[in-house]
Amino acid sequence: MVADSIPWSRKAQKAALEALHNASATKNQDGEAGWVSCFESFLIFHEEAVQAVTNIEAT
Repeated sequence: MVADSIPWSRKAQKAALEALHNASATKNQDGEAGWVSCFESFLIFHEEAVQAVTNIEAT
């Protein structure tokens, strides 16, 4: 159902915005620590996006 997928869609959007925010903040950081933080944020976003799509497909 579409209504069931809306919360998952919102969660995925929130994760994407957070990852974008973190990536923007990383531009101002120097060194490897900034890139590691950015990559970790991307991995969290990817995991949440995959879970959201899986849940949408299951409904």
